[in-house]
Amino acid sequence: MALPLWSWSYVTFRFGDGVSNALIPLAVVLHYQMPLWALALVTAAQNLLGVPATFLWGSLMDRGAARGVRRRPVVVAGFAVASLGLLLMASLPAFPLFVTGAVLYTVFGVATAPAASTMVLQRVPRRDWSKATGALSRRTGGAYVTGMIASILLTLPADVWLHVGDVGAWLVAQGLVGQPHFAGQFAASAVLAAGGALLAWQTVATWQPPLPHEPGFDSKLAQAGQRRFERAVFFPGRLRSLPNLAELRDWAASPHRLWPIGYALTFTGSVCFFSTYPGVLSGLGLAAGLVLLAQLPSNLVTPIAYPWAGRHGARVGEAKGVWQGSILRTATLPIFGATILLVGAPAYGALLILHGLMGISFALIQVNGPVILASLHPGGHGQGVGTYHAAIGAGTLLGSLSAFLILRVSTVAVSYGFAAAVAVAGMACLAAARRSQATAAPPEPLAL
Repeated sequence: MALPLWSWSYVTFRFGDGVSNALIPLAVVLHYQMPLWALALVTAAQNLLGVPATFLWGSLMDRGAARGVRRRPVVVAGFAVASLGLLLMASLPAFPLFVTGAVLYTVFGVATAPAASTMVLQRVPRRDWSKATGALSRRTGGAYVTGMIASILLTLPADVWLHVGDVGAWLVAQGLVGQPHFAGQFAASAVLAAGGALLAWQTVATWQPPLPHEPGFDSKLAQAGQRRFERAVFFPGRLRSLPNLAELRDWAASPHRLWPIGYALTFTGSVCFFSTYPGVLSGLGLAAGLVLLAQLPSNLVTPIAYPWAGRHGARVGEAKGVWQGSILRTATLPIFGATILLVGAPAYGALLILHGLMGISFALIQVNGPVILASLHPGGHGQGVGTYHAAIGAGTLLGSLSAFLILRVSTVAVSYGFAAAVAVAGMACLAAARRSQATAAPPEPLAL
């Protein structure tokens, strides 16, 4: 499926994201010599501050609509501030300042991502939503994997490079490979984020009208509908995407209320497990390059599987696709934890395979999950997609906070057990949501 020119600005940013994102936990553990609970706390801080930040940015879009504020400068500003955060991390300052840079990078860089989904969904008919999001995710995910591979090659142990030949020996002798280059890699990512900002300024349209493929479309209301859509989806992690207290009773009576709860619980379990994962592998004695390499299969399989996940969801139904992804994820988590705790570093090959399974499960959920709520939400497509991402954001925040709290008073084994139990609860909620969807007619969405 053809994608617009502005998608390359996201490709540029995501390439730098792949270079540096996985280095943040390694820098916390290796450079700053912080314990696992501190690593979980850094992850929690990034997620915790992301909620009010996305709410603030969304409110800016709402209030500034009449003043000429459009998504182009917001996307550009997001990439630019993320670049500044990466430059701050590149200086390897005192630990609190490093965390500040990580928060800026995460909040403003990641906050621009939902805008891409918004712009793509409004270019294609409903029947092609899964395919369109899959194609976009493959392009940006491929860029992330490329950056991650570059980061892995730089940090692979020197012994590996010595087997390459004279070139490898020369690189090791020059100190260019064999260890993490935190300052250089963060700086390179900052340059790429700035490049993404420049591309976005040149290619992102200030306003994109929706296509007249929805029932009740009225061209006179196109701009008002577009603004309402953007308010709901542009920063979908914002709190207004979730039901307020006045709507809670009606929301609770909906037969599809369990979808966002299931998503939140599923990601709570996953994030609780993976928020300290790099630190745990480092504690097993693995070199930094091998720690990064262990995470590559999931990041590699996911963008490859995105288009297939979209086609699969269109063929068997998005609800079944999400259900299959949740089964795979829930079954893999306890195996993951048991492998690390009982076998350790000798099971490195098994960890690679398990990461690949995680990548398939994530693709099934990430591509089909927003489409389900976009179709079912009584407030319209935008609020449906917004609710999905709000649920994912809530799960991410709860997962990292849970890991921090558990590790302050207990062990990694307890945190892994909690992660598996919460994932099972999420799978149960998604199963109930699927049954509810099969027995109840979805509400008619509001027309744009």
